[in-house]
Amino acid sequence: MKKTCQLIIVAMLIVAFPAGIPPAVAHPSGAMAVSIDGDAAVRVASSTPDASVQVVAGSDGLYRREPEGDWVRTGDAPGPGRIAFAAGDSDLALSGDHAPCLRGGVATDLMRTDDGGTTWAVVDGVQDVRPLAIWADTGVALGSSCGGFMLSTDNGLTWSEIDAAEPGFEITGFAVVAEPSGSEGPVVLFGETSEGGSSRLRQLDLGSPTAPIVTDGLRDYYGLAGLAGSGETYVIAAIDGVWISIDTGATWERRAEGLEDVVLEGDPAQVGLPADVQIDQVGLFSIAFLPGSDRGLAVGSANGLYLTEALEDAWTQVEGIDGRIDQVGVTDGDERLLIASGDTVSEVTLEPASGSS
Repeated sequence: MKKTCQLIIVAMLIVAFPAGIPPAVAHPSGAMAVSIDGDAAVRVASSTPDASVQVVAGSDGLYRREPEGDWVRTGDAPGPGRIAFAAGDSDLALSGDHAPCLRGGVATDLMRTDDGGTTWAVVDGVQDVRPLAIWADTGVALGSSCGGFMLSTDNGLTWSEIDAAEPGFEITGFAVVAEPSGSEGPVVLFGETSEGGSSRLRQLDLGSPTAPIVTDGLRDYYGLAGLAGSGETYVIAAIDGVWISIDTGATWERRAEGLEDVVLEGDPAQVGLPADVQIDQVGLFSIAFLPGSDRGLAVGSANGLYLTEALEDAWTQVEGIDGRIDQVGVTDGDERLLIASGDTVSEVTLEPASGSS
């Protein structure tokens, strides 16, 4: 059955950089809420940078985008939580979540499908795992819980905790690094946050899944942040601006020109919160590289979407889009952004740069 929705799905905060595709720039055609035959999209499936699978979940169904652009229902929407699809042409996916850490809540079963979502089954004995990424070719799946990272080496059937996150910190940010430098396997960036709001960026190298390597001290920041990475370029979208490293986190530079209305001038962990600031009106929460580029970026803020054509350029706000943007991302080779605010999912289409071909 053909679907008439004009949306894409996106790997959340993750993007690949295929050769030969010109970078998109800040000429969006506007945002369009996603609804497929009356079923409004409320979740997008995350994946790794080389993913070709495009999937969105509505309140009722799970939908896969076909190459010609139509949407096909593959099954019912899975249970609550984050949906993570495997990379490539795999039909493997996981769905699940954990309760708010330190507050508790109802336990959530981890669900698994190996047919693209046509059928889902509960993973025996596994609850309160939020799936983050799957690499079906190696059998490795990564998730988080209130205890830290959970690792599977059999495509999500069994799980064990790995010693990566610090006790007392919750994993609040995550991104798979596209084309990681110096590793034979997947590399992910993650942010962990303490109860007091202090956060720090760390790196997890899964080149050897049975002996993962954790890099400490990449950067400290305050509160929540969006993360992205490609090669040696790492990016943090934080409360005081976008911090960019081009040497895998060794040194950092702040970029905030054009973001003055939605960021603070300094990190509250270092200079405190200004007395006149309403904390819910500032901050950056999501970021992704623009399609076909490892220089242009899109960032979701406390009030609107901002774009830049290059790492060193100023940011430009996209007209007609306001409110908090929790998720932003692109798919491999597609010049359409997906933005999500709460349970509302919308699409923004970008036009090629002037003179590109």
